[in-house]
Amino acid sequence: MRKAYLAIILLLLIAIFLARDFLSTVGFGLLSMLNVSIQEKISGKLLLSYQPSIEIGNQQNIYTEFINTGTSQVTEKIEVRVYGYVNGTLKPLAYYYDISVPLEPGMRRGFKSVFVPPDTGLYYIQAKSSYDTKVVEVWGAFSVYYPQAQVIPVYVPAPPAAAPPAAVVGAPELALEYPDFVKFYVGEKKLINISVKNVGTAAAHNLKLYISTSSLIDISIYPKQLSALNPNETLIFVISIGIPSTMQEGIYPLEFEVMNDEGIKKSGEISLQVTSVPPPEEEEISQKILNYEFLISEIQQQINSAFLQGYDVSLANKTLSLAKTSLGNAKDYLKSNKIKDAKKELVEVENKIQEAALQLASATLYLYKPPAILWWLILLIILAIALAILAYWYWKRRNRRPKLLQRVEETEK
Repeated sequence: MRKAYLAIILLLLIAIFLARDFLSTVGFGLLSMLNVSIQEKISGKLLLSYQPSIEIGNQQNIYTEFINTGTSQVTEKIEVRVYGYVNGTLKPLAYYYDISVPLEPGMRRGFKSVFVPPDTGLYYIQAKSSYDTKVVEVWGAFSVYYPQAQVIPVYVPAPPAAAPPAAVVGAPELALEYPDFVKFYVGEKKLINISVKNVGTAAAHNLKLYISTSSLIDISIYPKQLSALNPNETLIFVISIGIPSTMQEGIYPLEFEVMNDEGIKKSGEISLQVTSVPPPEEEEISQKILNYEFLISEIQQQINSAFLQGYDVSLANKTLSLAKTSLGNAKDYLKSNKIKDAKKELVEVENKIQEAALQLASATLYLYKPPAILWWLILLIILAIALAILAYWYWKRRNRRPKLLQRVEETEK
């Protein structure tokens, strides 16, 4: 009996061994029942490089490069636009674009464009890359100035000065505040904001916002670039988001990254939920009024801070005052149940908030450098005009005839 049990156990072990060998040979087994799939990721990065300031007459070389950071092939196209900042608004000046090309994962595509500024002042660059169903966008700013007159320094010996005290070494550190989730309905357009606070011990310079989202969504960033953010200060980026009426319901991620000259980067993601059914109109208007009141308050604080630092923020302050007026009108129309008029005023509020944010940032970015010889030239022109007037008056006085002789001539006639 014991031998029979041993024989059965031995046969079972042999059967298991043979079955395992058979399954590994033909490729069947329990693992074949598992459905393993890898979801491909569509992702890309756009780099922008240029000179922050150039002399009038020189060309601005704009370099852009797209990197396929995803796991699937994409077809991408780079576009570059240059705007001039004129009277508080952006004026389109140039448009460059590259052909659409397929890029495998990890591949790069560079594009160079050359722009010759027509005048001194402040200019903005918009770099945009569309790839498959997504788009990535980044902005930059540069100034154009007159060349400085060459001055030969005169060496004057001076006694050695005492060594200055050691500078306090610090570094900026950025903290972000933004909504994780924002609801939209098809055809809606509204503003959201990303707050950036410097929690470090040194200023952060030339802050820019990098955005990537669905190519179907219409996005505008205000301001395009912030000149500086001092410790314990907070600035906001205002983002205008427009959802087309043909967009499908779903959740669309908006990925962003805040960058600065010190190399510090902070990233985040906002989920945009798109629905086909809009909320009640009164509720929609009330929510926008509360949101825009907050944005106006934040921008007003930034205007006050820039004014105390000596910047001319009169244009931004005037535009923000118009936004406050339109917001007050929207509140009155809502109380009177004039929904259509309230919506119209809120559109004006949105436009003025964006303009004020752009004008405020541009007031601190403007780096105009007049030539040293210009004031002497103006003075010489004024002096020449004055001398010409004086010479004409002296010549006329010398050639004027005496009054007695003039009367005799009139009598003879």
